[in-house]
Amino acid sequence: MSATALETKLQAAQQGQCTAPELFEELLASQIIVLLDQPIDDDGRWDATARPLTLNSPNGFAVMAVFTTHEKAAPWVQQAPAHVHALYVDFAWIVRGLAPPVGLVINPGDALGLELQPETAQKLAVAARHLPTA
Repeated sequence: MSATALETKLQAAQQGQCTAPELFEELLASQIIVLLDQPIDDDGRWDATARPLTLNSPNGFAVMAVFTTHEKAAPWVQQAPAHVHALYVDFAWIVRGLAPPVGLVINPGDALGLELQPETAQKLAVAARHLPTA
């Protein structure tokens, strides 16, 4: 299995080989997987009542879980069986809709993981809102 560009950048950040702005730029350009508690409509729309997998950070705040690959998401389908529906989307789209005070966790429990505090997630949301949309 080859690493995604995001995973490569996450590993570089963990090793001190890239800066936070470089990592955030890669995040905003990446596609990720979100696990939902409801299926996605045939036309690809996310039902407004669907809830993404949200976890409690050991640091005392809620985090939306996102994943770089299906393989990284698979263990969570077993741990959180209500969230079996995978949605592959632009990270920028997800972060634009992230409501404070929720943070993000990328690949929770995995060596190539990263937790973003709510303040950092909101800074990314602001940056994402300034990106062109399709």
